Formats: sequence, C-alpha cells, structure tokens
Amino acid sequence: MKNFVPREYYSRFYEQSCINSDTILYESRDGSTISDSPLALFLSLANNKDYTNFQHVWVVMDKLSSLNLINVPESLKSKILFVERNSKEYVDYMLTAKYLITNSTFQSWFSKKKEQVYINTWHGTPLKAMGFDIENQLGNTQNVLRNLLMTDYFLSPNPHTTKIFAGSGYKMRGIYKGEIIESGYPRIDLTKETSSDDAKNLLKELGIELDSNLPVVVYMPTWRGNDTQNPSDSIAQVIAELKYLRKEFLGKYNIILKVHPYLYKKAKNYKELSGVLIDDAMDANLVLAATDILITDFSSVFFDYLVTDKPIIFYAWDQDIYSEDRGMYLDMAELPAPILKTVIEIADYLSDIDQLSQDYLGKYLRAKEKYVPYDDGNVSERIVDYIFKKEKSSQLVVKKIDSEKEKLLFYPGNLDNNGITQSFINLTNALDYQKYDVTVFTNTPKSHFFHNYQKLNKNIRLIFRTGSPNFSEKEQMLHDKINKSGHITSLPEVAFKREAHRLFSGLSFDKAIDFSGYSFYWSKFVAFSDSRVKMIFQHNDLYAEMTKEIDGKFPHKKLTGVFELYHYFDKVISVSKALMTINSHKLSKYIEAEQLDYLPNLIFLGNDFVSEKKEEALFNLNGIYSFINSEIRIFQNPKVNSVFEVKSFSKNEIVKVLSTKKVQDIIFVKILVNDIYLGWVEFSELKFSGNETKKVVKVKKVASIVKKQNFLIYQNIPNFFPGEKDEAVTETKYVTQQYWFVNKVLFTKQGKVAYISNGLGIKGWVRYGALNRFHNLANKPYLALGFLIHNLRNKCLTSSKITFEKY
Repeated sequence: MKNFVPREYYSRFYEQSCINSDTILYESRDGSTISDSPLALFLSLANNKDYTNFQHVWVVMDKLSSLNLINVPESLKSKILFVERNSKEYVDYMLTAKYLITNSTFQSWFSKKKEQVYINTWHGTPLKAMGFDIENQLGNTQNVLRNLLMTDYFLSPNPHTTKIFAGSGYKMRGIYKGEIIESGYPRIDLTKETSSDDAKNLLKELGIELDSNLPVVVYMPTWRGNDTQNPSDSIAQVIAELKYLRKEFLGKYNIILKVHPYLYKKAKNYKELSGVLIDDAMDANLVLAATDILITDFSSVFFDYLVTDKPIIFYAWDQDIYSEDRGMYLDMAELPAPILKTVIEIADYLSDIDQLSQDYLGKYLRAKEKYVPYDDGNVSERIVDYIFKKEKSSQLVVKKIDSEKEKLLFYPGNLDNNGITQSFINLTNALDYQKYDVTVFTNTPKSHFFHNYQKLNKNIRLIFRTGSPNFSEKEQMLHDKINKSGHITSLPEVAFKREAHRLFSGLSFDKAIDFSGYSFYWSKFVAFSDSRVKMIFQHNDLYAEMTKEIDGKFPHKKLTGVFELYHYFDKVISVSKALMTINSHKLSKYIEAEQLDYLPNLIFLGNDFVSEKKEEALFNLNGIYSFINSEIRIFQNPKVNSVFEVKSFSKNEIVKVLSTKKVQDIIFVKILVNDIYLGWVEFSELKFSGNETKKVVKVKKVASIVKKQNFLIYQNIPNFFPGEKDEAVTETKYVTQQYWFVNKVLFTKQGKVAYISNGLGIKGWVRYGALNRFHNLANKPYLALGFLIHNLRNKCLTSSKITFEKY
C-alpha cells in the first residue's frame, strides 16, 4: 500500500482492537532473519504438545525470500505465518497479538497494551559500554530504554548482564515493573544441541566451500564504524587479512567469514569473498556449532562460544582506539584467550594453537562459570515453561528490581543555558535519592548544551522523546491547529493519554512535574501522564513574558496554551511568594486558589555555565598517505620508548591512518598498509597522498542528495588533507529537495568526488557518497529538462552563512 503509514494506522485502531490470546509475534533483527533467541523460543514452543493452540507469526522483510526458513527444521516450517514488516497486516498483529517476542527493540510507534505480554531476549552479554555508560552519546538510549521499561520479561544470561541493564547501563532498577529472568540465553541451545555435521551441511548448502577433513576457523568481526552506509574500508581490510590467512593455512584449515549485518549488505557484492562469506540469514549460533576455532574482536559472540570449550582468538588491532571511544566492561586481563594485534600474530598462534591455548585454560573455565552458568541446552524450555505455565526451576532466577521509593517525573525544558536549567541542576543534586526515584524527560541533547546534562545528578534516569506522536490523521490535524494557535478549543485527550503512555513506557509516577512551565508542546505530555499528582512551575511573571515584544515578535505568545492547561495540574508552583502573588492576580482566570503554592529556587552554586577548560585535542589526521622513506620503524604502542620493529616498504604502498596520538611532542599514527594492520609510526615518516588523482570520468547523470547525512559542496576540488579547510558553497542539508546534474567524477586515493550543479547557479564538488538514486541522461534531453523544471518549482534558498566560509 503506497501511502500506508504504520504509525497513523496503529494509532487510529489502538483503542478499538482486541487482543488474540493465542497469537505469538516474533521479530528478530528488525525482521531481517528468523534467528537468535526468538527462534530458539519458537522451536521450544512449536515442538511442545502443551502449546499446540498458538499461532506463530514471524516478521520478515520479504515473504517470498527463499532464505526465510533456512534455520527452521522441515517439520516446523508449516507452523509459521509470515507478515512483512511495516505492512498493514504487520501492524494488525502488533495491535492484537497477546505475546510479542524480539531480540532488539520494536519501532518507536509501538506502545504495549496492558493486556499484552512483551518478552525481550536481547542479543548478547555486554562487553562494550552500553546506554548511559557511553559518554557523550546519551541520546542513543532513547528507544532502547523505552522498550526495556515496557517489557514484562527481560531475559538475562548471567548476573553480569543483569547488573549492567538494571544499573548504570540502562538504570532499570527502581522503576521496572517486569521481571528479569536470569537463566541463560535460549539461542545458545542452538549451539549446544546442533551437531557439527548438521551445521557444516547448512554452510555448504549456503555456498560455503568446506573441506570436510579440515577444522573450521570462523572470523567474526564486529561493526566498527558510525556510518552504516559506507563500510567499504572495513571490507577491504577484512578481505586482505582473510586472503593472507587462507594462503598461510591452505590445506590445514577452512577459514571462513561471518560479518556484522551492516557489513554484509556490501560484503556480499565482493567476488573475493565468494565461497567464504557466510550468508547473513544463517543463525550465528548455528555457525558456532560448526566452528572449531573462533577469531573475533569486540563481539559478544565469544561469550556464547564458551559452551563449546574450543579455542578463541581475540584479534583486536584497534583495542586502544575502541576502548577510548566506547569503553569496556571487562578487564582485558581476564579474557579467556590471547589478544593479538596483527594478522601475522594470528598466523603464529594458529600454527601452535593446541599447545598455546592451554595457557588460557584457567581463565576459560572462570569465564564459563561467570558468563554461561545456566547454558546447559535446556534454557528455552525452562523459560517457556516459566512464562506460559509459571513453572520454576533451580536453574532459573527471577529478579524484581522495582522499589518502594516515591517516583518523580520531571520535564526541565531543553536544558539550555539559562537560569531554569541551573536551578534544575541544583535541584537534582539536592534531592534525597534514598527516598526518591527520579526520571527526567527531555528532548535529545544538543551538543552545545551537553555539559548541562553532565551536571545532572548521576542517580537520575533520563528519558528522551523518540519518534513522532502516536496520533491518527484527524488527531494530528487537531493537534497542529492547537499548537499553531496556542489555544485549546477541542483537546484530543485520548490522543494525548495514548502518546504519554508511549513516551513513558506505560509507567506510573507519584508526581509528574513540569519544571520548565514555558512549553505548550511539552506541558501536554506531563499533564496527561499516568501520575497521582501533577505540578507545573512558574519561574517568572508569565503574563509579562507572554506579552513581551522582542524585535517586533512575541516569542512566548503560546504561553496562553500553557495557561489553559493549568486545570489539568494539581499544583501551580511559583519560585517565590511574591511571584505567586503576581501570577495569581494576572492569571486568575486560569488558576484556582487551591492550586497555588510556592517553592524558593535553590541558590546558584558556583559559576553558572562555565565549561572546564580542556587541553586542545590534536586534530584528526585520518586519511591516505605514502611512506617518505623505504625503512620504517613500526611501534607496538604510541610511546617514545615503545618496542619497535624496522620494516622495509615501497614508496607506492597505500598507507591508511586510523588514529592519532601526541606523546612528548612526537605525533604517532596508527596505520594499515595495503589494508593490513601493522602498528604505530611517527607521522613525520608519512606524506599525504589522498588527493592524488587516479582518473577523471565525464558523465551525464542526475542524482538526489542523501538525506540522512550532511555534506559540504565545495567551490573547488577539495584537498582532503586532514585539518586543512576548503571553501564551501553550501551544505547539502539545505538542498535535498532538488535534483543535481553530475558532469564528471574524479577518482582519488581518498575516494570519489563529483562535480554537480542544480542548473540554477549552485555548483561545486561533493563527496560521491553524498549522492544516490542516479539516472542516466545520455541522449535524454527531455528527461534533463524535466529535472530542471522540478528544480525551478522547488527553488530553495541556501544558507548565506556558509558561502565561501572555510571548512
């Protein structure tokens, strides 16, 4: 259905639809595969005669894909009903299925009904920092935490995982109403109970070339980047390293590859990986059943593999970078296998792995005891029987982590640099956290206000608004009308209650407090939250604020909407007795006398918004270089007295710089040479060669601008040298509505750039990755004219601020 909008349809039928108690909906990896713990739970239910009444609905991307059922036994395939993700049928099941099972998160419009049972299996024991533990990325928690707090059952494989999710990672402790079931991972049953031969036969069926007489080594690297659309550099490195190992161990090992789903989309197109790259559709735990030696990096897959008692190799060439960027929960010294830095070290270790792996036997056994204590092959059965029959087991621990504390919900505004924010920061540091559980609801943090978020007390839990409101089309129109006018004429209360239910994961609070008191848009969600007492603050003479004119405009004219919401609040609180008197007089038609109260602001502590002066960071030197000399010192670590090895190189080698560190005035850079990691070198040994032109190709095409990212359009061919700024014409975010004529493409060592024009005067060079949806215009003048007419009709103004600025 072309114009079908899942969120609108879901909202329109949310209150009307009825729950079907015999339906289970499963979604794994956003519908991309039938795999992981949802698959293991399905197999347990479908094989058990006690549960024959259930209809099993699996979410897939394409009903007709031949790979949908690749992990499902033949005898159970007929028991599955497919629905395509984001179809009308899919949304109907999201509205009506009694049980919903996923290993990740449902979309931002999903809001569990009270009658539904939500089971979240998650997808790995935490090795890398998660959620609130990742510094400077607070907003990433938004839909994850919203989903977690909705669940009835969260499956945890071990006490370590429970601690992270309940504690610092997602701060579920104190407010989570569901149950954490600590009993192992259902998906590990697939590794324990599948024979090696069956798993290898499935690999062969999917096109993997295996010698049945040789052990299987599987390399499973995790995803490194931030840009999921451009993983090409990672693939080039993987190909080079795999080629090296396969050549070294020809006739000794089958060496094959399973990559992260983000990488697979691109990796499958490389002919060099034919017969080696495992199809993304094959369940990772079935792959582990076929694996004799596992090579991985920061992937939590190694925890699952511990149940096999087989050797592990950690290949972590970028451990120092990754640990700084993301952070780790585990002490690297406790890992049950060696951490190797180069593919050459891997080759040396593989040559004597039987002997060398004995050195890690003690650590291996301790890791098994700590991280897979419950994984005996019967995890799925235990969990199914507990959830559906309430049958308990000595190998199943149920943890309830809600508290008796008074639960407070605050909206503090956007935490801009102002007095209200400072007052709120002081308040969070004055509250008694032995008495209160505190949730702060706000917008996703803007980078320039991030330091204010960091000043909030660490005991609070942040919830960020995620997704668009759950309104029907009619409700959205009414909401927009109200927002525009700033007056409440006909308030869609059902819609606002539904939206508050979605935003707050269906949670109840003792007190909900709009501490800002300025936002008509945000006040509505506090007003319609499920809270016993609702309060709104007044920090100023709000009538004077509403009528204040600045440069011919009235920035707070919509305060009338806030005033009209006052009757939904139990208390309207001023920050002084004098201010209470002023507001009660000027806003008397909106406030009843019994609503009025005051609470003095906490005094300001220290300098309001002075950020700490930090040492200036060294600018990023990442890019493509060449060696100046033929003999180069390769350091193990970026230290002046670090161990080094002298290696000989051609000046034509392609050197990629990945990271930079300055030590005692010497700049060190971490490098790949011809896509194989070697170590650190002094930056003075390199010369930049990323802008060296390989070829120029003239083309006649038209393209669109990628909308998910922002790029610069340069006046001249960009130099690409890190830290050097080129003159920019505009940013692509301002011109996404227009088509762009591509006249030529320049190939450099650093990548491709295209010369583009909109035919209306804006022209320049842009990175090729900024373009998509190409159309060939050769010998098609009428097609070109059509695109130009579109641009004339959608002529947009670019930002004058950017023109010819240095970037």
